[in-house]
Amino acid sequence: MSVVDVSTNVSDGIGILKSRGVTILGRYYSSRSWKRLTKYEAKLVSENGLKLFTVFEDDGDPELTEDQGVHHAQMALAQAQQVGQPKGSAIYFALEHLPHGYNASHIEGVVRYVAGLRSVLNGHYKVGVYSDGVICAALLDRHLAEFTWLSASTSFPGTKDFYASDRWSVAQRKVDLDWDGLSVDTNEAKNEIGAFSTGVTPEHPAMGMTLSADRNGGDAARIPELIKIGSAPESIRKVQGLAKKTMAGIGYVYPRKSCAATLSHFLREAGIDIPVTTGAQNLADRLRNIRRWSRIANGGQQPGDVGVCFSHSDDVPGADHIYLVISCQGDDELTIADNQVQGATHTRYVSGKGNKTPTEYFLRASGSTLRLQPTAGEVEVDEGIWPDEATEGLPEPFMDDGTPRAVD
Repeated sequence: MSVVDVSTNVSDGIGILKSRGVTILGRYYSSRSWKRLTKYEAKLVSENGLKLFTVFEDDGDPELTEDQGVHHAQMALAQAQQVGQPKGSAIYFALEHLPHGYNASHIEGVVRYVAGLRSVLNGHYKVGVYSDGVICAALLDRHLAEFTWLSASTSFPGTKDFYASDRWSVAQRKVDLDWDGLSVDTNEAKNEIGAFSTGVTPEHPAMGMTLSADRNGGDAARIPELIKIGSAPESIRKVQGLAKKTMAGIGYVYPRKSCAATLSHFLREAGIDIPVTTGAQNLADRLRNIRRWSRIANGGQQPGDVGVCFSHSDDVPGADHIYLVISCQGDDELTIADNQVQGATHTRYVSGKGNKTPTEYFLRASGSTLRLQPTAGEVEVDEGIWPDEATEGLPEPFMDDGTPRAVD
């Protein structure tokens, strides 16, 4: 049995994992969309014969209160249900407390946090913990965790002794290994660690269409209309008006943090079946994992592609801008449509020239091979363009399948 954990989407890396003999894959639940397991990813992993185990982690150092445990368990529970994780399997929760780990003085606080977890999971999912030896041992002794995942930090309190006790379910060994571009951590594991397989189907019925139908050229066939809508001032204003209403519904004034809402309305106006989405990384994930758009490296972009700008800052994780490419003037200069200029297209540079976030990659509808010339309606604007903004954590009005998200 070969067990690894990976903090990013592995939809394009399953072949790498299988070639290395991986049988169980650890993936994440989180408030950070770039990190968390998706429904379609879980389906692909399961279809390829690998099992999954899941861990909730935002920063691994939560406030040690019952309320925080409740909050984290609520997020983990919602994401587990969305993915289709079967009841009776385990959800681990990360408690690292870097750089030195927890010690005996933290145990009572951890107990309060775990009490909050258990009150929400309520037996539907077994509780696991990813931590050092002191915490793993304490939670097993108090019967507050069914599974323990010992971190790779052997210098942390109690970790060597707990490993020697053989009470762990999973023991992390080597971290941040480069497997053909996929960052992987390796683990030892016992036979039972709360792993599971899921039978989630990749249907996307938001507008009466399914993924299989879309694969038959559906989205690519709509790209000419998408470019037309994104080129004309009248249709740009219409789309921005729709996005303005979306953002008002979650308490934001347009165009603030409105790039994803704007692009999702562009796509929907062109007949591309995507839920209205407010987070840039969420929208990129939906295009890639649900609509099956292809990732395109910088320099290979073309009209109708979607540009995804990614912030590498630790305090602003995930994509912080997403936009529609209208035309390309070489490898760097683009004409785009987004929320940043009202009623018109404008110039943006792949490199980030002009105090913008560099574009990380592009997404393209499957089968699209368009090479179109610039269209009427373009306006170059160098001053007064709305800035790039992080959209991480914005409330999403719709689930991946297009159904309205329940409001607390």
